[in-house]
Amino acid sequence: MAHKLILEDTIFYPSKAPATIQVEVVANGCNVILPTQNGRIEFLTWEHMQDSELMANVFADETVRTLRVIMELLEKVYVNRHLYKALL
Repeated sequence: MAHKLILEDTIFYPSKAPATIQVEVVANGCNVILPTQNGRIEFLTWEHMQDSELMANVFADETVRTLRVIMELLEKVYVNRHLYKALL
């Protein structure tokens, strides 16, 4: 069984239900799980997280508020990737 670690953050909107974004860290990268009707999942390798153009294309349809949360979570994951790799 593959191990994984999950980080999450919730966005609170004034006029609609809160939305939780999850980053599921696995050995070779992470899955970004977005709060859409079908639960959109984007897999990113460690190398993908360094490519700002790729990231802009992958998350182009997200709102600024959502994109900010995604980028903050991914920054935490990427900065500590050596710890996650050791744990997983």
